[in-house]
Amino acid sequence: MVEYLVAVVAAVVLAALLAGQFLFQGVAYGPRSRRALTLLALPAAAVSVGVAALPSPAAWVRGALGLAVGAFVYLGSATAAVFRWRNRKIAGLIGDAATLRHRIAERQREVDRIYWQGGRAAPAIRQMVVHSEPPLLTRGECASAIQRYLEQAGGEARALRAQLAAWQAEFGRCETLELRGRARILEAVALDAPDAAARLALHAKLAALTLIYRDRPAPDPAPLGPPGLQDARQELVRLQEELSRLLQQRGALLQRRLPLD
Repeated sequence: MVEYLVAVVAAVVLAALLAGQFLFQGVAYGPRSRRALTLLALPAAAVSVGVAALPSPAAWVRGALGLAVGAFVYLGSATAAVFRWRNRKIAGLIGDAATLRHRIAERQREVDRIYWQGGRAAPAIRQMVVHSEPPLLTRGECASAIQRYLEQAGGEARALRAQLAAWQAEFGRCETLELRGRARILEAVALDAPDAAARLALHAKLAALTLIYRDRPAPDPAPLGPPGLQDARQELVRLQEELSRLLQQRGALLQRRLPLD
């Protein structure tokens, strides 16, 4: 029982430290945001006073518990508010990725509908399809990325090799133009990777894609299709390129201390 209590307390303390680090280092504050954070202290103080007023055998226990609960409430509400504020700020600067993904999904359904009306199923073009050459890795960089990915496996190297084989099989079924689009998407998503392990996996996946791509450099001919298909596909390409650019810009902004106002 004591071990569980210690684990819960440690998790709460760690969450509080991470929230404090985000509030102090993640963004820069102006007069408006400072006033907002000051106002958030009022409900936290009310909660603290309410907890301190609860029946307890010792006044210092009520005071300590009230301060702890009030601080946790303030950190939680302030972190949520600043996180949402920062996301709204980023969306105002470069655009909303969620809205853009929704538009891409709608356009993809339109492409599928046109194909089915033409009597055949649409090919898989869920990822960005572009005609420009993507910035792929060299063969040496591919080998290095895959080696780093396997080295962090420890005793699970077999599982990671199986994952690499699955990626290669997946990419082997893709058209050349689709591989180009996936390469750009992987590079953009790698900028938002939450940790080093995720970045290693994304780089290894890009390396697996690159090796498949370089074995068949000739681009696929533009497919013919029912009327209206080409316009729909071009719009889909444009939206996916815009999403890739937005993700890259978002990754660059997240690496800076973004001012809220």
